[in-house]
Amino acid sequence: TDADGWLLDNLSPAKQPDPCVVTLVDPNLTRDAEVAASRSMAQDPASNAIDGSNDTAWNSGADAPQWIELTLPSPSDVAVIELVVAQDPPGRTVHRVVAGFADGTSREVAVLDGPTSGGQTLTVDLAAPLTSVTTIRITTVSSPSWVAWREIRVLAP
Repeated sequence: TDADGWLLDNLSPAKQPDPCVVTLVDPNLTRDAEVAASRSMAQDPASNAIDGSNDTAWNSGADAPQWIELTLPSPSDVAVIELVVAQDPPGRTVHRVVAGFADGTSREVAVLDGPTSGGQTLTVDLAAPLTSVTTIRITTVSSPSWVAWREIRVLAP
């Protein structure tokens, strides 16, 4: 310590946060989102797609095209969208991902076109994070099975 007591003063609990207290921020913006879908089976509601479990799923109970839309609790920055596939049989699917913004505009941010199978995770890794996102809509336009998702995660930067 120096003659003024500077070192001890600056290391005091009043000036240093408690090292045992850690604040964690969940990057998954869907935790408190609202969810709607073009249709749902009674036992597999749209809310299952954002419940944090890969053991449940939203199932539209119908062929494509079908959609599911997440409304975030507040305008948010989005860096990654993860979609956990619920599909049987496997095969080629086409999904359009559209972001809605606080200013009322919307924009297609990805088209996922290729072979998919149940349990696979499709990742939309945005080159630059989107800002002021209010909604994410995933429309499946082609699929060999009923349209369904095990889990959808919208991640902050």
